[in-house]
Formats: sequence, C-alpha cells, structure tokens
Amino acid sequence: MKRRLTIACGIVHRPEVLFLDEPTTGLDVQSALVLREQVRKLNKEGTTVLLTTHYLEEADQLCDTVAMINKGKIVALDSPEQLKASVIGSNIVDVSFSEPVDEEELCKSCRLIDVHRLGDKLRLMVGSDVDIVGELTDYARARWLRIVTINTLKPSLEDAFLRITGLNPEEAGRDKEPVKMRRQDG
Repeated sequence: MKRRLTIACGIVHRPEVLFLDEPTTGLDVQSALVLREQVRKLNKEGTTVLLTTHYLEEADQLCDTVAMINKGKIVALDSPEQLKASVIGSNIVDVSFSEPVDEEELCKSCRLIDVHRLGDKLRLMVGSDVDIVGELTDYARARWLRIVTINTLKPSLEDAFLRITGLNPEEAGRDKEPVKMRRQDG
C-alpha cells in the first residue's frame, strides 16, 4: 500500500516529467496493470516519462526509446522494435523434451547458434535457414524422446540485450564478484 501511495503522490499533479524507478516492483498483478495504464495515459497527455526497470517486457510495453545499460555504460539506444530487430537473422525456439538432453549434442545435431536452459525447457537460437522443427523431431526420434512443448518466438528485448552485450543468461545474472565480509574481532 505504501508503494501504491508513493506512486499516486508522484503522478496526481500531472508533472511535465515523471521519473519512475522500478515502479511495479512489489506490486500485485492488478496494481501493476493499473499503473502501466496510468503511465501510458500520462504519456499520451504529454508527460515525459523516464523509467528505470529490469523488467524488459515492461520497457517494451511502455517505452518509445530504450537505453540499455551494461556495467554502467549505455550500450544501445533505440526504439524497442529496432533493438529487437537487431536479433534478426536468427529464430528463437523454446522446446522441452520428455527427458533431459545434452545441450552440446543438441546444439551440434540441430545446427543451433546457441542453446540456454530456462527452467525445464531450452531456448534455442536458430539460423533462419534451418528447418528446426524437422531437426528437433529427428533428434527426438533418434533418442526415443518425446517433444513435450515447442514454441517459436519473436526476439524480445531480453534477447536483444543478451545479443548486444554478448552475455549469455548465466553471465547476465552475475553482476559482480561476491562481497567478502571481514570479521571484526573485539
């Protein structure tokens, strides 16, 4: 409730410029939806909104221009659609199999650009010239596996960020070395 009140106080006077830092963090789904709609409305009425967020899907929904920052430096500045278009040349497929698979073997067998584990599924980066459904079907049949789910996706801002920064998802989650605590005696 405090978070909602703070946001309401910031937008009630219809400012010319509104700074929002992680505005939906800690909000329930309905409150976040209402806030996003209010931000769109304010922007449509002429308020400039500067939004900082780690939720790239939210930035995609709300922003006309996105600045991607990596290690304290702006590495890309463009519209969400232009940033996502930078991933063109590859297709993205999420797939899950009935049993765990060797990611390196899958990558080689299906001519993948890259593969990353996301929970119980794999996100595959595939060249646009690859018949990925056929190759995945052949791969599964040869190993007596069943394809549980398969979804083709358009590149997201998250995919663009990873492509632009050259990070893989595991590296992106690691900001810094862990801070070592010194023991104070006495």
